[in-house]
Amino acid sequence: MPTLVEVVESLAFSNDAADLKSRLAEGEWIMVPVGIHVAFSLSRADDQVPETVSVVVKVVAPDGRVHADRDVPILHLDMTEVLKQRAFLRFEHFPYIVDGTYKISLEFVSDSTGDKSHQEIPLDLIFSQEEGDQEQTDSPPPKKKAKRKEPSKK
Repeated sequence: MPTLVEVVESLAFSNDAADLKSRLAEGEWIMVPVGIHVAFSLSRADDQVPETVSVVVKVVAPDGRVHADRDVPILHLDMTEVLKQRAFLRFEHFPYIVDGTYKISLEFVSDSTGDKSHQEIPLDLIFSQEEGDQEQTDSPPPKKKAKRKEPSKK
């Protein structure tokens, strides 16, 4: 079962928010510079059969778009002499395109048998601006209504 390690709860961008919004509006992925660690442990399917395992990693956005949609393994684990093995993956930059729950998809393929297993890790990402960074509008602020002062009765 894969697990996220050292999960970041919030990030601040120093880039111009208008530039980021326009890039996102054009459907461009933004690579967020944050290290995310994924840890997992594997066991051989059959204790008597040595095997090697390839790991394919994809990031699936909340709207279904897949970043780096290819089936190229990024990791090969040699389990010919061990029954179990722990491994870690590190994202130096994490792809972002829309707010919501992303899935870090891990597909494990046995190179000897062709058997596959699949695990997903959810990760919520939300792009927000601080109040002081929000875009200014051209409309003037609403006018305050003056209160009419009643004359005092003496």
